[in-house]
Amino acid sequence: MVEISYRFTFLDVLCEDEERAQDTRAGRALSEPPISHGHSWRSPEEAELFTYVRSLPIGISEQAPDATHRAWEPSEQPHPESITGEGSDLNVGSLGHPVLCKRPCMHVAAGRQCEAGAACDFCHLCDGQSMRLDKQQRRMVADMPKATFLHAALQLLQDKARNAHLCGPEAIFNILEDELRSGNQSRLHPPAELPRRLLRGLRHANFTAVASLAAQKCSEDGRTQMYEALQELRTAC
Repeated sequence: MVEISYRFTFLDVLCEDEERAQDTRAGRALSEPPISHGHSWRSPEEAELFTYVRSLPIGISEQAPDATHRAWEPSEQPHPESITGEGSDLNVGSLGHPVLCKRPCMHVAAGRQCEAGAACDFCHLCDGQSMRLDKQQRRMVADMPKATFLHAALQLLQDKARNAHLCGPEAIFNILEDELRSGNQSRLHPPAELPRRLLRGLRHANFTAVASLAAQKCSEDGRTQMYEALQELRTAC
């Protein structure tokens, strides 16, 4: 649109843009610019859809076509094995968890990755708060007569095996009974009750932990047999 303006005996021809600039300097309000006619709607529904999209909050209508589709999909949770660095097979120390496994791996219990991986001889599935006696309890075991502890350990192991429905622990029981019979241990040292604190810790420990403590009280041959029988039991589970 062209408008003729008379100013200082000169005729100025103002184009549309210049006219708007002059109005702005004069402080006059401008009406909303006309909607672009670049779109030609094929149907009223298409025009209505365009109007709806323009009314959405900034950022929603600018997403990629599949972004909205992905928004509701549940995020994939990492597999526990990816956290600990383990593969599909259990590591050596975790065999027989929770009854026959070894004591907890200090690296995994602290939330770190164990560099030993599948070869680690400690359990990767324990929470780090079980199966280990404290220093005072271990001292009680070391100072206790052999027969006293082996009697208590044998009874505890039998109870644990029965409650866990273990198959094949008889070899371990036989070794402990042989150790008690050797040197007439049962007559020289009649069984006595264990200290309550120690008994509580042994009941909380698993089968492997109690059997390992019992092996330390056995003779050299009996200790070797205990470790071999325990390993066979863990492998067969």
